[in-house]
Amino acid sequence: MVGDILVVGSRDTNLYGFEPLSGNIIWKKALPGGSWVESSAVAGKDNDYFYIGSSDAKLLFKMATQSGEIVWQTSTPGWSWGQPVVHKNHVYIGSTGHDEPGWYITQRGFLAADVESGEIVWEYQPNKIAGFVHGGVYASPAVSNTKVLVPDLDGYIHIFEK
Repeated sequence: MVGDILVVGSRDTNLYGFEPLSGNIIWKKALPGGSWVESSAVAGKDNDYFYIGSSDAKLLFKMATQSGEIVWQTSTPGWSWGQPVVHKNHVYIGSTGHDEPGWYITQRGFLAADVESGEIVWEYQPNKIAGFVHGGVYASPAVSNTKVLVPDLDGYIHIFEK
């Protein structure tokens, strides 16, 4: 829930805004690149906006809650499946990469973007691991006033000073 809208991502390449009690669709938004949406939405400071990642399009979005319109979009290195975290002036999100030949390129990564502009403030390049998914950040980070704790697929929690 973001404010009074239930935001639901889908593998049909659309993002939906529902009225939670009736189930009526308030808005339906096809995302750029025909991307699946496996991330969950997280509200901004005042519920007027939310942030959500996409899978195939490799994007992080800031969207208007009442209309589903895209305010900005920022590229992520790979598939963003986890829920972003908003803390003060930044939105944090991880991505995973893969090594499957013949597919488009995805890279593992983690970034912090400015909540107003979408400009990337800093990035972290996770270690490569063996397997189809070759690493990255699948889960949401924990963020405090001084630290960002990033649960990496390499089996470690990496701690960064803000």
